[in-house]
Order: sequence, then C-alpha cells, then structure tokens
Amino acid sequence: MTAQNTRTAADPAAAAKRRRRQALRNVAVATGSTVLVAGFLVGVFFAFGEAGEVIAATPEATASAEIGDASVVVEVSGDRIRVGAPEAATTMAIWEDFACGHCREYETQIGPTVQELVAGGSLAVEYHLLDFISDYSAVAGSAAACVATEQPDVFFTVHATLFAIRENAEDEYSAEQLESYLETAGVTDEGALECIGQARYGDWVAQNAGAARDAGITSTPTVRINGEDVGRVDAAQLRDLVAQNAG
Repeated sequence: MTAQNTRTAADPAAAAKRRRRQALRNVAVATGSTVLVAGFLVGVFFAFGEAGEVIAATPEATASAEIGDASVVVEVSGDRIRVGAPEAATTMAIWEDFACGHCREYETQIGPTVQELVAGGSLAVEYHLLDFISDYSAVAGSAAACVATEQPDVFFTVHATLFAIRENAEDEYSAEQLESYLETAGVTDEGALECIGQARYGDWVAQNAGAARDAGITSTPTVRINGEDVGRVDAAQLRDLVAQNAG
C-alpha cells in the first residue's frame, strides 16, 4: 500500500469532501433513488427480503461517454456493463474477476485493442464482474460499476487500474482505500466516489457470480464473441474476428 491509499483526518479538503458525501447519505432514500448525473439518468434499485431487509443494490444506467475522440454508449443493466455502439456487428462478452491473475494478464494484453475497436464503433464489449476469489473481487467490481453509472468517461481507465494495482494475491484494498486511490486516478465525480466508498454494488457482484456458475461459467476469464466460446483470443485474433463480422 502507498501513502495515497490512506486519507488523513487533518486534510481540510478531504474533511470537506467527507461532509459533502455524508450530506448525500442523509438525503438518500432507503427504497431507492434516481438522480441526474452529467445529463443522464442513473437509477439505483434495491431488492427486498422478508421484513423489508435490503438485500442488494442493482446498478442501472445508460449514458454517452467520451472514449478518446469518440462518443460511445455505456449501458449498465442486468449482470453486465456494456460499452459500445448498439449496432456494433461484434459483441465480446468477458466474465472476469479483478482478483484473478489471468484476468489481469488478459486485460494488459487485450485492453488497448478493445478500447480502440469500441471507439471505432465495430466492437461492443460486455463485462460480467464476478467475485470468485477474494474480498477485493467484490469491492473492485463494485467500484467499476460505480464509475460506469456515475462517471462513464473514465470507465476504461478505472477498469485497467483496478487490475493493475493488485500486483499479487496479498494486495487487498478496502472500499475506502479504493475510493482514495481512484480519486488520484481520475475519478472526480462526488457520486462515484461516494458509491465506491460504500462498496454499494458488492452484493450485485456476488449475485453475478452465482448467475455465472448457474450458466456453467466456473473460471475466469471466460470470453465469448457473439455468443460463442472463443477462448482467450489475442489482439490480432480479435481484430480478425471483428473484420470478418463487419464484412
């Protein structure tokens, strides 16, 4: 851990931000809320068990985000975060866990190409975030969902960062530590930071893992192109598949 992972109580700016976030908590409605963020609607929905107990918050949002010089659609619904044009001829679905070393390697290998193809309009990518491995799986998956719903312009940056900062199996970050770290990595939206610090969507990530197991997905990363299992295609293979589908 580095010093930037810990917020000091003596920092006036940090204290002011905490007060603003507490104000957001005070006006939140337990049954769910809908807020306007950067010109788009974000819904936060809760499932209820017996006696009105809140079980999980489910992220839902659709927004236009600036990825490089391109404007793309970011949609959060069901068990996925989808980034890319609705009419893209190729859809790449990835089931991944931020605590998974192989997923980290795969993101390093293919992430820049995915972003380039998404920005070009020929590829849409769907991320299914799971908690197969550790507590970090859930808090990092929640953080990614928070950014996708509240500040989608930096989603790809945060997605790569959440893998990069966990260099070995001993690296674990709490939700509050991730909030501090991601604030230095480009997350500036108060709602996004509030959401990250609460690990608001941790239970959603756990539910995704259960749904994945029910669908026969037991390892990460699992990759499908237009619904077909393709294994861990590399950047060149992905370009070829996208070109074939576009032709």
